[in-house]
Amino acid sequence: MCTDVLSANKPVVTDWLQMKELSEKLMKMRPKEEDDEDAEEHGVSCDSCTSRRTKAVQSCLTCVSSFCRSHLEKHNDLHGWKKHLLTEATDLQSKTCSLHEKLMDVFCRTDQKCVCLLCAIHEHKNHDSVSASEERADRQMKLMETREKFLS
Repeated sequence: MCTDVLSANKPVVTDWLQMKELSEKLMKMRPKEEDDEDAEEHGVSCDSCTSRRTKAVQSCLTCVSSFCRSHLEKHNDLHGWKKHLLTEATDLQSKTCSLHEKLMDVFCRTDQKCVCLLCAIHEHKNHDSVSASEERADRQMKLMETREKFLS
């Protein structure tokens, strides 16, 4: 008798699986909106949108988040008085330290890789390090010099 009461309250696994399959089919059938297609095409979607993939128009390097137009307005209303660095929408996950979840904005010349500021202070303390933007400018200049040599 006790087993009948317990089994009556437990959901049947097959019901959950059927519900999952049905919801996945419905999600695939839902009409795509213009922003959805743009987000898939460009690969950068708004980190604040929860109901659908909306194309991000800008990324905040301070918050390490990307925003669509409406969420960007809210972000600017909330943080407009602070100096948040906004850039063209970009995939920030690939530019974020997996250990500290900070933006990798330091280049360690010793190890030849980008690291976050905390990694630069601790793990790369006595290494030759510069800002990532400085290293990028240096490499671009060297690339242009090499290009000029080949063209002459």
